[in-house]
Amino acid sequence: MRHVKDVTFHLLTHEDAVELLQFERAERAWFEQHIEARPECFYTLQGVAKHIIDCLALNAQRKMHPLIIRQRGVIVGRANLRNIADDHAWVGYRIAQGAGGRGGRRAHLNTC
Repeated sequence: MRHVKDVTFHLLTHEDAVELLQFERAERAWFEQHIEARPECFYTLQGVAKHIIDCLALNAQRKMHPLIIRQRGVIVGRANLRNIADDHAWVGYRIAQGAGGRGGRRAHLNTC
């Protein structure tokens, strides 16, 4: 198995909106094969901006930790840590089709 290198995580920010929208549009068909589709209104700059506001509000309430996952500076995924307690959390994630199959999800989860 090949392992992912140069992977970074950072808290989702308003500055991520344009690049996140591009990522979500590019990976939409892939994601919709595996998970419930996002509403059509999400796939606009205003929709992604609202999504970020909602995620950061939950983060401020300590209900969720929304992360951007980058490999070599490029967004390859999103992850949300929820129900964080002691040494565990529920993780929801979206990883780009091209970033899958290389041990990425395991590497991402092991570094969280």
